[in-house]
Amino acid sequence: MDARRLGVGLHLPQTFLTDAASDYLHDTDFNQLTDDWAEKAYAELAEQVHGKQAPLSRVTPRPQRRPPGPCTPADAPSPRPSGPVFRLAGYLEQDGRTARRHLCPPASFWHAAPHPPHRSRRLGQLARGAEGRHRLQ
Repeated sequence: MDARRLGVGLHLPQTFLTDAASDYLHDTDFNQLTDDWAEKAYAELAEQVHGKQAPLSRVTPRPQRRPPGPCTPADAPSPRPSGPVFRLAGYLEQDGRTARRHLCPPASFWHAAPHPPHRSRRLGQLARGAEGRHRLQ
């Protein structure tokens, strides 16, 4: 929810989500994690709720198509994530924008955020979100 709220992008790499998750958990819950906690979490989040939609769906991003012609560095295609990518359900994105609008994501979010290959525009949005929350490192 925080990633979408702060403009990370529609497609959230699994590595980013997994790395960012640790500080969202209470110490008691974190200490009870098993080695396969991430696989179990993604499987549970892929199950449909409310009859039709899963909270987190694995997606295959479409390749970017550009018109023929010279390619400038600003137009160069961004690298594709190496690994599974997910999309947050629309109802959770909307709820997250409201419920978490005054909350600052934890440190693990900010440490994980620069690692996925985002477009520079998306990274700029995330940087402005960090600055607005006094995360200046």
